[in-house]
Formats: sequence, structure tokens, C-alpha cells
Amino acid sequence: MAARTFLPIHSLSIMAIAGLVACTSKPKMPETKTPVQTPAFDVAGMDTTVKPCDDFDKFANGTWKEKNPVPSTESRWGAFSILAKENLEVKVKSIIDTLLAGKEAPKGSTAQLVGDFYRSYMDTAKLEQVGAAPLKPWMDRIDALKDLKEQAALSGEYARLGVSSFVGLHADADMHNSKMNILYSGQDGLSLGERSYYEKTDSAMVNIRKEFTGHVDKMFSLAGLPEKSPGETILAFETGLAKLQLTNIQRRDPDIYKKVAFADFAKLSPKYDLTLLAKSMGITTDTLLLEDKDYVAKASAYFAAAPLSVIKTWMKWQLLDTYANVLTKAMNEENFRFHGTVMSGTKEQKTRQLRALRATDNLLGEPLGKLYAEKYFPASSRKKVEDMIENVRAVYGDHIKALTWMSPETKTKALEKLSLFTTKIGYPDQWKDYSMVDIKPDALFQNTMNLIEWRSNDNLVRIGKPVDTKEWGMTPQTVNAYYNPSLNEVVFPAGILQPPFFNADADDAINYGGIIAVIGHELTHGFDDQGAKFDGHGNLVNWWTDADKANFDSLAQRMIKYYDTMEALPGVHVKGALTVGENIADLGGVTLAYAALQRSLEGKPEPAKIDGYTWQQRFFLGWAQVWRANITPEAARRLAELDPHSPAHIRINAVLGQFKPFQEAWCPDGEGSMLVPDSARVVIW
Repeated sequence: MAARTFLPIHSLSIMAIAGLVACTSKPKMPETKTPVQTPAFDVAGMDTTVKPCDDFDKFANGTWKEKNPVPSTESRWGAFSILAKENLEVKVKSIIDTLLAGKEAPKGSTAQLVGDFYRSYMDTAKLEQVGAAPLKPWMDRIDALKDLKEQAALSGEYARLGVSSFVGLHADADMHNSKMNILYSGQDGLSLGERSYYEKTDSAMVNIRKEFTGHVDKMFSLAGLPEKSPGETILAFETGLAKLQLTNIQRRDPDIYKKVAFADFAKLSPKYDLTLLAKSMGITTDTLLLEDKDYVAKASAYFAAAPLSVIKTWMKWQLLDTYANVLTKAMNEENFRFHGTVMSGTKEQKTRQLRALRATDNLLGEPLGKLYAEKYFPASSRKKVEDMIENVRAVYGDHIKALTWMSPETKTKALEKLSLFTTKIGYPDQWKDYSMVDIKPDALFQNTMNLIEWRSNDNLVRIGKPVDTKEWGMTPQTVNAYYNPSLNEVVFPAGILQPPFFNADADDAINYGGIIAVIGHELTHGFDDQGAKFDGHGNLVNWWTDADKANFDSLAQRMIKYYDTMEALPGVHVKGALTVGENIADLGGVTLAYAALQRSLEGKPEPAKIDGYTWQQRFFLGWAQVWRANITPEAARRLAELDPHSPAHIRINAVLGQFKPFQEAWCPDGEGSMLVPDSARVVIW
């Protein structure tokens, strides 16, 4: 799970047609079959030869991990990925199969859009026939550029198609006025994702850069582009750009964003026309929130000083890399070799059919999600989840009132924010309308471009307009959840509200260690290092006394140091400052869920043991089951650089090592290498 970030990690693009609430007709889905019974806890997956307080992950999941290596088509494998696979390859596939089997559908209907996009992805004969031809007019326009002014205009146009420039522009809720949308500007343009990939000198990073240059060279060759040694050109150019960018740790702080007049933003770049770039994107605004003034000034000067030939080569690469997966088999396979195998350790590409499913779900996820919700998530389930959230909210309030490090003044503000949390459960109450998007059964490249352009416009068309509080940031079939600080909301898609996260047939302790801890996790994001800077109305407001803020920062710093000592894999340490928000939320989720379970048992007989384990022990088994996973070394290394979440095995052990009730349940003698001494425990929420 993750907090929905307001930080612009990637630029977004636009088009001139607004998204509308859908009211189109739809085919009737087959009746849902009775779901297969799922065991409450996988006792067979445990390795009871391991001492639980030395390595609870291995104790709870060791046998499962031995018997479930990462499949050759994956980079990691665990509860999330298994459920996501079920959602996509069984449930979403069933919906798509139903749509494909229907009679000719009206243009713009979900059946037509989904059916024809899927058909275009599967029409490999057509893809090989046209080869790289779909790219040619777009590459020709780059070749025809005569100066930086023309390049800025074309860069803005291409940004609408998902092609990165050195600066990213997108719309989101104004963090100072959460009821209105505003333009955000942030850094962009690194093919490897983060500056550490261009700076680190260990053998793994050196090899990645070597592989990258070879990958770019091969992709240019397969696309029939004439540039000589484009890989070296692009790596050198991006290395210079990377040196000017903030780290992903620095970008966590929302306070770095400053509201500026657009005219002043443009003046930061006297030699590169940012006004023209924005105008070409269709952006008209007087103000924006700027991530880093120094970056815009230095990066625009760097860009303007580069030879036009280098900028053209880089721009071609950004376009080619964006659309590589919807071109020929050879380009698709080379794209997978680098991004899948080199970067993430995935040994084998998924079948064409599975890739078609994934691509359709990625670009048409909301129309599919409407059908998914109707078929797989009854309205009655919402009430159950609402009740669980209110239970956790009440416990959270009790914990805030009992805090010893926070003053009554700040507690009042925290309780106010907690009371103002809103929730979204299962699926949206209104749906976007994709009916105006032109999708054909034999034009995969253009279909993809049209959908990216529609999505881009759906974002930037809202600049200066009120925030749509009913909008969702995930599709119903997504196996995840998020917190949105601008709306002060927690969101739980239908996709995660099923086993192993929530199982109606499991005992309460397992469910509290699963879905209730997930709920607690998301609520805690409202009070993590980022969320705590926003008030209950979603505005970036300091509601803390100076002393209380210092206390909170001190506790967060102790969490950072604690996680800094841990390794994602040998020699690769977790970045405590990058993962601190998720780590605080994990600890908060377990703390709140355990307290909620205790509260639910008050006045009731002591629950009996199941499989020899007490209800207290089963709670922690439930937590461990949710996070059990295997991962390739390549993916572990990449996520350690980029992901604000700690690795799965650390999410299990590190949190439980801090949590006193875990010690009391599993090792009352206080012995265990993962246990934190009482004097060093961090208790925040």
C-alpha cells in the first residue's frame, strides 16, 4: 500500500477533450460463481524450525518461500502479485472474453473500445507488416527541427503523448487550497529513473549503464534510425541532467514546492521557451507550484547549451522508449530484455495474450473496472469495510488521546483531522467516459497514443477548476490501497478486499492482521512524515506546536536510523529516509489493528487456539502472510533505489521487532535477534 503522492514523479500529458461521467450501455456479465473457500492461514507454509523472534518472516513463510520461487515471468512473487494475477488473468480475462464474444458493438461502447484495443494488441501479423512505420512521421518531425524554439513547441506536443522532456507538467489539487486544481512543475527526463543510477560506481550500476547504452543502440537500429552510437550520446546527456536533479529523498518534502507566477517560472529559462512548451501542451495558467527553482534554471541552461543534434537524438529515444512495447516483436523483446531482465531480473516475457490483457487493463482499466465491480464486488461488502474503518478510527482516536509526547493543543488538531477522514471503498460512484477515443482493431500504435493523449488531457484540462472529490486514483481491480493527503481520504479498491487480505471464512485474528492492518496503515499515512504536514481539509498547514513537531521529527529520525541498518540484499541497504513514511504507516497499521482486535474481544470468552496458536500469535501470522514474497536480486536492488516501501521481509520483521505485543506473544523471555530492547522501541501512534 502507499500514500497517494502529490509529488510529480512523471510528467503527464494532455488533449483537448474533457472526461465526462459515463452513461453508455453495457453488456450483461455472466453471473458470479460461488468463490472457492480459502484457508484462514497457510500452516503448511511455515518453517517452525526457525525461532520466530530471530526471523519471523522465515518462521511464518519459510516453507512457502522455498516452494514458491519467483516465476520466470515475474520479478517478485507474493500475496500481492498472486492476487493481482488472479484478478487480471481470471476475472478481468473473463470480462474481456465476454466482450469479445458479443455481437458487433456500437462505436464508443466499452465492448467496442476494449474489444478492438485487445484485438489490435493480438494482431501480430499487422504489427510485423507495418514494422517501424508508425514511428516515422513522428521521427521525421524531430529531424526537421531547426532550432530550440521549434523543439520546445514540438516537445510540448509530444508531452501530450506521454513523451518526457526535462521538465514535467501536470495538474493536481493545490496543496495550499485543496478545493482547486493547479499546475505542478517538476524534474523529468531520466530513462533510468533516478540520479543514483547515473552516479553510483559499484559493479552492478556500472553494468546497468553499459547495458543501457547497448540497449539504446539496438533499439535505434531496430527502428531504422541512422544515429551513430546513440546509447553513449543519451547516457552522457542524461548523466549531466541527473547531476542537476533532486534525489528521491529530497523530493519527499512537500514544503519544497513554492507557488510562483507562470511569468516568473518562464523567466528562469531565458534561453529555452517554457511558455511555448506549455502552450503547445494546451496549458494556460497564471500560477503554478514549482518543485525546484534551481533545477529549472540550471536544467534549461544545460538543455540550451547542448548541441541540437544531441537533443534530437534524446527526443527520439524518449519517443521510442515510450512506445517500444506496441511495435514489432523484435523491438518488444529488446525492450523487455533491458527493462525486464537487466533492470528487474525477470527471465521470461509473458505470453502475448497475457501482455494484451495487461495493456488493455492499464489503458482501459476504468471501463473494465466498472464491469469488474458489478460482477465481483457486491454493494453489501462496502458496509462491512466501512464498519472496519470506523472501528480503527475509534482506536486511533484513543491512541492520540493517550500519547505522552504530544500536547493537548496538538492532540485537538490531530483528532480533528482524524474525524475529517473520508473513505472510498470498492469502486467509484461515477465513471469516466472514454467513448470519444478512436480505437481500431488493427492500429495498436495509434490506439495506444490516443488513449495516452486522452488520459493526459483528462489531467491537465482541470487546471484552475475545482477538485473532483469523487475521482479515484486506482481502478477497482487494483490490488492496493492509498491515502490522498489533498482530500484527506483513504481508498480501498475492490481488488484488495479479498483473501488473503480479507477472508470472511478466516478467524478474526487473521483478518485483523490482514485487512485491518491495511486500514490502519492507510489511516496512519495521514500522520506520517508527509501526511502530518497537511490538515484535515487537505491543505499544507502547520497544525503542530514547535515542541510537538520536534518530538515527532525525533521519533521519525529514530525510525530512519533503525531501517538504515537493514539490507534489501547483501551490501544493498534500505534507505531509511526514503521509506520512512511507509515504515511509520506499517508500524501504525499493526499497532492500531492489534488494539482494535483487543477491543473487539472485550467482555468475550478467550478465543480458543487454532492449529496450536493463540489469537495473539495468529494476528502476527496474518500480518506475515500478507507480506510474504520472493524477489529477484535485480528487482530488490532497483526497488531499494526507487521504492518508498521497504522490502517485504523487512516489512514483516522490522515492524514486529519494534512492537512489544509481538514479543509477549512469541518470545516472552525477551530472547530474539530481531527484537528491539524496550529502551530503544519507537512508539509514534
